[in-house]
Amino acid sequence: MNTKSRVAGVFIGLAVGDALGVSVEKKEVGDFDFVSEMEGGGLHNLPSGAWTGETAAALCLAQSLLVTHDLDVYDLAERFKRWVKNGENSSTGVCVGVGEKLLSFVGNYERTGGIDSNSLNQKVRGNSVLARVGPVACIHWDDLDMASKI
Repeated sequence: MNTKSRVAGVFIGLAVGDALGVSVEKKEVGDFDFVSEMEGGGLHNLPSGAWTGETAAALCLAQSLLVTHDLDVYDLAERFKRWVKNGENSSTGVCVGVGEKLLSFVGNYERTGGIDSNSLNQKVRGNSVLARVGPVACIHWDDLDMASKI
């Protein structure tokens, strides 16, 4: 298997897993039946097969890393802003599932044109962190130091 196939697998797996979880997002384990097919609905009433903000944010990060090859927070902030405002990288053309911290980051960036360093250093929990590790690993699979830095 070549690198392109592995990278494609990461993003396809991310989007499919995200879309499978739409109907059970924010539910506790044990509060829902086994999910084996795309159901849609969920918190944002998404159509079957649609992914959430986790995949959209990961796509924003991947595109930024492809262009800059390093973590350029201004480039990434612009991409997040386009996702929030225009639905870029969403599965439906509309931004859904953006977290409160990311929305605050984008709002501050849009108002001031600057990056609030406090928002960059906040601890984040949940699967959003896992979703964003994929692009870093795909871009910097051959440079562990750069991947760790990002």
